[in-house]
Amino acid sequence: EHPSLAIRESYPITISPMGQSSISLELYHESIESLTDSIHIFSDDPRDPELVIPFTANVQPFFTVTDNEDSTLYTEFGSWRTSVAQAYGPSSRYAWLNQSPRARATFTVHPGRTGIYEVLEIVPSTVNATDNAMYVIRVDGVPRDTVILNQNTGSGSWAPIGEYTFYTGQKVEVEVIDTGQSTVGDVLRADAIKLSLVEEITDVADNGLDIPGE
Repeated sequence: EHPSLAIRESYPITISPMGQSSISLELYHESIESLTDSIHIFSDDPRDPELVIPFTANVQPFFTVTDNEDSTLYTEFGSWRTSVAQAYGPSSRYAWLNQSPRARATFTVHPGRTGIYEVLEIVPSTVNATDNAMYVIRVDGVPRDTVILNQNTGSGSWAPIGEYTFYTGQKVEVEVIDTGQSTVGDVLRADAIKLSLVEEITDVADNGLDIPGE
């Protein structure tokens, strides 16, 4: 059972002698599993007319990630610094605790599908981060939930914040805040936020009830 392949370019393409070309490929597979396969590229090269590129892939549910490197979706308040320690992307950010006013950072994520999502955060492997980081989840500017996490627990891998229902087109913001109540650590960290689809919602019934305003 092979994955399906989406290719954006029109073929054939011409590559000049000693030149190069970037090809955008998107792989799709119905099952959530690890798989091994090969991509075959055919050309008029008289010596090597067929290039076989083996690959392995870890198929995951639909997800979207906002990294601290994305200046259009990541903002900071307070004094922050760049750390070479990273868990996602080329860098991460940190701010000293108990600043005045206290540091905070906001990740904006746009769900690509309507459904139930698990929201996760990742920071570099650390032992000197706050044990009392506040994560505020907002949807279209309205607070949905507040969660307190120890950033040292599970650092270096994706750590769950909670599960929420989001709709396509909504603006989801995850703000990480120094509460000023840390008992260990020296810094508040920010690296990336991930929305991982748990269950897609394809049909929403109208029950005739108005959505509460408060």
